[in-house]
Amino acid sequence: MMRLILTSLLVLLNTCMLWAEPAVSRLWTTGSQYRMTTAYSIPAAGGQLKDDSIYVYYRGQTGNLNAATASNAVFQWDSLRINQGTLEFIPFKTEVNVLESACSNLKSGYYRVRIQSIDSQDTLAAWICQDTFRFIGINILNNNCDNLQLKATTSPSVASYSRYYYYDLGLFPEPFKNYIPRSNVSYLLRAEWTTSKAIRPNISQADDSWMTQASPYISAPAPLVSAQYTVCLTNVFGDTLMRTTAEIPAQATYASFQIISDQELTAQNDTLKGEAPLPLSFNANPSQNAQSFNWKGYKGMSSRRIGAILPDILWEESGFQNVNRDGELSYTVTDKFPIQLRVSNSFGCTDSIIKWVRVDSSFFDKELIPNLFTPNGDGKNDVFKLKADNDNKLRSIRKIEVTIFNRNGERVFSSNKLDFAWDGKASGTNFECPPGVYFWVIKATGYDEKRYKGKEYRGLLHLFR
Repeated sequence: MMRLILTSLLVLLNTCMLWAEPAVSRLWTTGSQYRMTTAYSIPAAGGQLKDDSIYVYYRGQTGNLNAATASNAVFQWDSLRINQGTLEFIPFKTEVNVLESACSNLKSGYYRVRIQSIDSQDTLAAWICQDTFRFIGINILNNNCDNLQLKATTSPSVASYSRYYYYDLGLFPEPFKNYIPRSNVSYLLRAEWTTSKAIRPNISQADDSWMTQASPYISAPAPLVSAQYTVCLTNVFGDTLMRTTAEIPAQATYASFQIISDQELTAQNDTLKGEAPLPLSFNANPSQNAQSFNWKGYKGMSSRRIGAILPDILWEESGFQNVNRDGELSYTVTDKFPIQLRVSNSFGCTDSIIKWVRVDSSFFDKELIPNLFTPNGDGKNDVFKLKADNDNKLRSIRKIEVTIFNRNGERVFSSNKLDFAWDGKASGTNFECPPGVYFWVIKATGYDEKRYKGKEYRGLLHLFR
């Protein structure tokens, strides 16, 4: 009975051995930063096809290969030499009765290992590629008033790069080169440029599209601020190099200014609008990298000469970041006026900008004149004056004449001030005029010399106490 059981176990063991998986051999590396496979397949042991691996090492680093199998075996390492269209495998290392074998300090080329044990044999192979991508420097090709041009220089040169290649071993004796990367893939995948500062601050249309591109060369917009430039280059194998320049001085200048007034100016397209007299001040602080300032105020556009770019100069000042046009210098004539700022710096770079202001035409609406008031001392409607102008019904009025008469035609009040106020007393006395109906006449003249007078500006006023 025991003999029968042992016989059955031996039969079962032999059957399991017949169906067991064959020994699996492996080839790998521990130092490669990038891996791909060949575009060809070669027959392996057993007749199946398989691809060879390609291991890429960064910056000329030497390669290493490791091989292993399931049982003790002989490992024979060979390198490949191609001689006049023939393949020559040159043995360079043999290890016997081991499970693993390794090779190091491998230069670019093709390597195979033949693994042979009592019950199996296999051949594994791989290509080693030493990528020598390294930085040389960043050259300043141009730095002037218009733009800044930089170029990152590498070795090998990206522009004239001769791609790495391997041979298609399945096509011998006619060797055929396969390139790494493929012919339709650029060696340099990405170039990212950054700056230590915003090089065109406060400019809404600053173009930063140059900061990420697939080129080591950039043509950046003219910087207005001195800054350092950093480029990060990534090649097709994923290797990344970074370099930063010393601070590069900005040469360009940029003109900009603010228009300020004690009036509340309204914007209309590209023009700021206000009433006469229109006091203005101009502040060039938004300008960038500027040392010299020249201001020109031109006459109104209605005085433009035929064929002239701008009308005659109305005023000009130089050397100041801020200029004022107020008091007697305020704008009073109804028209649209161009204001020009031209800046320059010690590099000889210049820039200019024109902004526009408009002085409103005069307007006087009799709806601002009330028809009653109650000078009884209660603090409400105690004086006769123009109503609050909430709808811009009083604009650019230079002079006003107000006269009030009683029912007998006697003058009881007169004024030539826009902010006139009648308290119900006869002019120059403390005599309180009696309640009743009074008659007023108002004449107004605008800064544009338009006159507002006549029947339209005569009316009745009721005085209640």
